[in-house]
Amino acid sequence: MNGTSRWGIRLNEQGKHIYGISSKDLKDIYNQMLEFDYIDDDDFVSSVEEEIEILDEAYRNAYAIATGRVSVTELLSKSPDMIFLPFDPSAPETFRMVIDDIIKYFEENEEYEKCAELISAKEKHQ
Repeated sequence: MNGTSRWGIRLNEQGKHIYGISSKDLKDIYNQMLEFDYIDDDDFVSSVEEEIEILDEAYRNAYAIATGRVSVTELLSKSPDMIFLPFDPSAPETFRMVIDDIIKYFEENEEYEKCAELISAKEKHQ
């Protein structure tokens, strides 16, 4: 398997390519990545949903930090275990590496006010 043989391509209404993969193929790839022999449908869906929730929390935390609503220290004091961030708070240059991904995430969720605030924050950090 070369990594892309299972991907399907089609054009959307705007004429842009959309890449997709069937859920069965995705499970096979996921199992290979995790080195499991088999993962059942419920576990797979649960795992993907959990990862989506973590990603959402990470991007929302990054938004709050980037816009000055909360500091990393304040966020840590509110959390009993750990916080999720898409960048390393001890290395500010990593924020610049992911800011465009964070903006795109909120754009896809149609949270345009957050996008505008993040763009302003991005300009300040450059």
